[in-house]
Amino acid sequence: MNPVHVIAMAAPNSVQFRSAGQSTAIPDITPAIAAGMCAGMPETWYRAACLKWAGDVSGAPALGRELLQYTSELAERENWRIPPDRDYVTRIVALAMAEVAEPGKWKFDIQRAKYLGIKRSTFVMTWKPRYEMVYRKLEGWKVEAYGYIQRNN
Repeated sequence: MNPVHVIAMAAPNSVQFRSAGQSTAIPDITPAIAAGMCAGMPETWYRAACLKWAGDVSGAPALGRELLQYTSELAERENWRIPPDRDYVTRIVALAMAEVAEPGKWKFDIQRAKYLGIKRSTFVMTWKPRYEMVYRKLEGWKVEAYGYIQRNN
């Protein structure tokens, strides 16, 4: 079974595109079976996978808090110099989550820089490597969820 389909079936608030206009039963898997296949998975991984593959934003607030904690620790450890009147850490977290949820919307650095409220050159030279660490962490959680379903089912 494809882990992406498992997540899509298990997510509580996802749209079931495969069964739209049909019976909600899919011969191979039901939402209950899909939920069982995800049992025991760390919640952070599950939320990241639901955001990416099921379009389910119900877990986004908790996922955002987890990613914010990671990013804050990263900023402190790496000694990011952030102007006191800017909340780049929170904005980077929100941007990473938005890009995971809607990847086609964030294709260019200028779009990311605009979201953060900085010039493209400042983004590319200073903030892009930092942003990519945060984005990779979020993507990593999603990959872990995929691997969990493959390994355990």
